[in-house]
Amino acid sequence: MDTSARIARAEQVWEKSLIGRNALIESLGGVDKISLFPTDKEDFSHRMVMLWDIFPPTFSCPHQVERVGVTGDGGKFVCGTDRLVQVPGCVVYSFGVEHQSSFEAEILSRSEKCRIWAYDFSVSGIGPEIAENPDYNKRVTFHQYRFDSFNRAKTDSSPEYKTLDSILEENGHEFIDLLKIDVEGSEFAVLDQVLTAYEGRLLPFAQMQIEIHAWERVNTPTSFAEFFTFWKRLEDAGLRPFYHELNYQNSMTAKRPDVIEYSFINVRANSSYILSDDL
Repeated sequence: MDTSARIARAEQVWEKSLIGRNALIESLGGVDKISLFPTDKEDFSHRMVMLWDIFPPTFSCPHQVERVGVTGDGGKFVCGTDRLVQVPGCVVYSFGVEHQSSFEAEILSRSEKCRIWAYDFSVSGIGPEIAENPDYNKRVTFHQYRFDSFNRAKTDSSPEYKTLDSILEENGHEFIDLLKIDVEGSEFAVLDQVLTAYEGRLLPFAQMQIEIHAWERVNTPTSFAEFFTFWKRLEDAGLRPFYHELNYQNSMTAKRPDVIEYSFINVRANSSYILSDDL
């Protein structure tokens, strides 16, 4: 079976999963009756279903899936890494690097064709896995921007704010082969802006590895209905989840499983390394 046939079959399986999801939501009383993370005070049927149970990664990557980066917090599951690293002029964007860059370092270790553009306002540079390796470091561009839903110039008290489309324009890029987002709850506002900016157009990336924070705080969904609307917008734009992994480190701190890693394929992207047999 060729790649296009595998994608078509995966889409059928994903569409079938939506029927099951809708039936589950209806059985729980509808989107307005479901809690993000039910408590012991709620009835038994609701306590059996957590947020992530309703959004399983039911789409299949048509290529090998592997975890890139360290075991534990920092690694990400990627579709077709062996193909990604063969892409001429491979472009990787990484939003949120903190003090650990094992994911980015492994990509660079496997290909001299890939370059990484990294952004994080909370640190002064990329992690030691790259900073201490001259060969890797020369293939990384780092900026202390805050990736956000609007643009704002740097001030004495805050970093420069940048949207995805403004960063693409600044770099002269039209397409990202892999987009990693770990922005501590700002992902909802960021992606809302991206989806609005690219409404009626193809999203400018082939796949997305994202850490989702269902914290019920400012700028994050405070209800299941809000989260469902957010998720539906991702799906309607062509994004399909093929893997997820709870972030136990953050979830244990919060004493509930509200931080999770998801990996998505963009089934509408003009990306040969994922959607076709040829590179």
